[in-house]
Amino acid sequence: PNDLDALAYLVRCRDRFVTKDELLDQFWPEPETSEGVLTSTVSRLRRIPGAAAIQSIRPCSYRFTRSVAEAERAPQRVPDIVPAPRS
Repeated sequence: PNDLDALAYLVRCRDRFVTKDELLDQFWPEPETSEGVLTSTVSRLRRIPGAAAIQSIRPCSYRFTRSVAEAERAPQRVPDIVPAPRS
């Protein structure tokens, strides 16, 4: 699944804790999928501006802790752009 689908799910469910099992069932229904897939996805999501509000509740759940308006106001990091050398 797209990482942003998982983020959207966490945002929609921000009023409660979402268990790892729930996320795995929702986005990775294959029985052989490990928790590592989910951990990697959450790690990538936290790099998105405003998505650092994903809180881990050990050992088994996640929660998006901001309102959508707060996430939209999060500071945006502009990537460094290095111009290509002219030949």
